[in-house]
Amino acid sequence: MKKHKLKLRQPFFDDVYFNRKEFEVRKNDRDYQVGDRLVLFEFPLKTNADTNML
Repeated sequence: MKKHKLKLRQPFFDDVYFNRKEFEVRKNDRDYQVGDRLVLFEFPLKTNADTNML
């Protein structure tokens, strides 16, 4: 099992965080497999600082 860390821009991060969005479509350029863990980091539009994590 691998852990994939990905940035997710606002407002899409909030949609996932508040369960308004149940899936994220991504290009499979990281060899995703069933059972892998996906860690999403909030990536604000105004700065390059990560703020929250799911």
